[in-house]
Amino acid sequence: EEEEEYVELSEESIQAFISSCQNEPCTIEKSSVIQLQYLAKKIEFTELIQFTDKFIEDHSEDLIFETLIFKTNKMNKTNCSSSHFDTSKEEKFISEHLSEFIQKEKMLELPIPLLYRVLKLFFESQHNKDELRSGLTDFLFKCLDKYGRSASVLFNLIDFKEQRNELVNRLIKNYLTVFDFNQINQTLAETV
Repeated sequence: EEEEEYVELSEESIQAFISSCQNEPCTIEKSSVIQLQYLAKKIEFTELIQFTDKFIEDHSEDLIFETLIFKTNKMNKTNCSSSHFDTSKEEKFISEHLSEFIQKEKMLELPIPLLYRVLKLFFESQHNKDELRSGLTDFLFKCLDKYGRSASVLFNLIDFKEQRNELVNRLIKNYLTVFDFNQINQTLAETV
């Protein structure tokens, strides 16, 4: 009940859910599929869960941010750890396609802990980090601009040995009062 207070369901998603439960044909739109998936998981409607999972997977590039925002907003408001609100699959997908997603403004709408997990997955994988270096650096500075001091933790994932001194100079010159230098890993100290 506490969870349902924070979940807004569209008329379209409710109608599609009712039709599905009654085994009637229905149209599922991108705008309502996340809500429909939530309802299906709530009552453990296996066939509808499989269908919505497949639909979201097929349209993942269009729905990835909406899915994450839905899940993280609801999870934060309800303090719930329901499996429906697990974001690990979406985090992995973004980390695997980071070069595409890092340029999208929607990335800046994601909360810092989620961004941290995505970046951590990216750095742990075998992706070519060199191709993303400047884009990732720009993104991290955008996070500092938007979130302030709390975004400093994202820099903890950067290997400053691989970075040019420009990054450190930029932090000191432009973000001295914003950036939390306590969050930086050992490689910065070695670099300095």
